[in-house]
Amino acid sequence: MSLGRFDIQHRTAYAGNPSGYYYWTNSFYLDVPDPAHAGPAISHIFEGFTVVNYFAVQRNWIRLAVPPGNTPYIFDAFAFNDHGNTLLTDPFILEDIARVHFYVGNTYVGYKLLRGTVGVDEIVDGYLTDSCRNRIEDNLTFYWFQNDLRTHDNQVITSLRCDPKAHAWNLRHGTKRRQRGVIHNP
Repeated sequence: MSLGRFDIQHRTAYAGNPSGYYYWTNSFYLDVPDPAHAGPAISHIFEGFTVVNYFAVQRNWIRLAVPPGNTPYIFDAFAFNDHGNTLLTDPFILEDIARVHFYVGNTYVGYKLLRGTVGVDEIVDGYLTDSCRNRIEDNLTFYWFQNDLRTHDNQVITSLRCDPKAHAWNLRHGTKRRQRGVIHNP
């Protein structure tokens, strides 16, 4: 067993940037039994994002470091540009996000902000609809817990819960960070 840090960069069309895209990343710690053949360890993370992301969201670049912080990376940034689930085509607002909380047993250990997973019609009076929360929780639980999601200090995450409240993740206006990807080939 080896602890690895897996980073995924996403993008979606955004006219305000010179590249025409807005970029963001999510990072995960997971058990990577064989760093030389890490595909199975990371594939379930991909699958979870595919079913909860809207079609306009692309999984753009990835990198994996085993152990975290190690260089060179096992996979250093190769591109996919794979779209989210084609059934999810409703419009969404980039700032409206789902916040998914992680637990080890009954102990809260952190959260992920998931941009591109909440449609405009899935927010009512500041709260996610039950069907939106259930779609996110059910799919991520099914896919993400097929391998051991971990905390940064190597505890096994045992469950997740989608916060009922709709949250905002502000765009990085006025910075170069919003105009370019973070993960790229060296």
